[in-house]
Amino acid sequence: MSNGQAAVDDMNSYGFNYVPEAGETKAHTYHWVHTLKQLGHLATGTGALTASNPMAVAFNKNGLMTYIAYNYGCSPLYVAYSDGMTLNVPARSFRVKRTGETPDSLPNSTSCTPATTSSNSSLASSVTNSVTSSQASSSAAMNSSIAPSSVATTSSVAPSSSISSNSSVATSNSQTSSSSVANANYGHTIVAAGSVQFFANNAAWADIHFTVNGGAQQNFRMTHNADNSNTYSSTGLTAGANVRYFMTIAQDIGAMDTPWAEFVVSGSAASSSAASSTPATNSSSASSVASFSRHIEAETYAFMSGVELFGTTDIGGGQVVGAIDAGDWMAFTNITFPTSGNYLVEYRVASPTGSLLSLDLNGGSIVLGNATIPATGDWSNFTTVSQTVSINAGTFNVGIYAQQGGWSINWLRITKL
Repeated sequence: MSNGQAAVDDMNSYGFNYVPEAGETKAHTYHWVHTLKQLGHLATGTGALTASNPMAVAFNKNGLMTYIAYNYGCSPLYVAYSDGMTLNVPARSFRVKRTGETPDSLPNSTSCTPATTSSNSSLASSVTNSVTSSQASSSAAMNSSIAPSSVATTSSVAPSSSISSNSSVATSNSQTSSSSVANANYGHTIVAAGSVQFFANNAAWADIHFTVNGGAQQNFRMTHNADNSNTYSSTGLTAGANVRYFMTIAQDIGAMDTPWAEFVVSGSAASSSAASSTPATNSSSASSVASFSRHIEAETYAFMSGVELFGTTDIGGGQVVGAIDAGDWMAFTNITFPTSGNYLVEYRVASPTGSLLSLDLNGGSIVLGNATIPATGDWSNFTTVSQTVSINAGTFNVGIYAQQGGWSINWLRITKL
């Protein structure tokens, strides 16, 4: 079946005077072999060309590639092929591209209306988690002095944070961050030192699920407000703490789960715009962009090929990405670089004998260069290495590619110089 034309010729030669196998029909066989004739042989499945989703394949007919993916979910699906092609597949739809066509950009929406059966399951799970966690909760109530309208304003700001000047130190406790979710309907705002407010607008109810420094997941029902917004405040967070979260948000039918988001807790109060309905001033925004830094846990990749996750005793605990062989890769989507210029990229890595990685953007279409990983003597001995790269302002998929194998990575950090 690797040669569609040969399959059609065989079928025409044999004729239709035969009994199909159980569960098969002559019409289906005819359709199948003629489809292969048009598309060519299957290019995925051998390892030479891979896709980030099992519902995505590619065909090759004399050098003309056809990329096909189906999305059976209720929100946009972003599929990345190892040759750089990307497909933004609408909910419950096919997406097709061919050689010479421009790869798709990232989805700009995460909302959907799930099917009734899956919605009921999501709803039941969300309610169960909320009730269970609420019984064990001793968290502070939300800060009602923060108007929901001001939270929505803050959420549309691009991610930003600051970092101490000593970038060679493996960890930093002086990072700050405003909302890291570029979606005006949900996100978070750092309102004071060690205090963050999560919000979800225009929903009958919403649950927040979050972890701090890779610890146990906490789940809470957010407070529903008169303007149909939902808020939950968490206080007492230490400066430098890494917080990951997602939300379960009510829809017209059932509920939806948002993608995971991540930020680092500030060591000082956020901009005054976080507690006001007035957007931040230009001077405040410029200062935030100039000190941009983004900490990314390696295990939060959106797509990967060949790697595995392991627990670690390195600083911060959690998981590391390991079992890395030459040719393996991982990609982190929707990383925004606020201004053009030089960025310091740091990697927290371990390798018994040393190795080599490279950094790229958008599936390897923009190669940023290599970083050497020194021999650390043991898988548990981590060190921080870095490289300086020049990147234009914009939002990209950031990829780490294994030029050589035999290493693991805990996190990476991107800082504007």
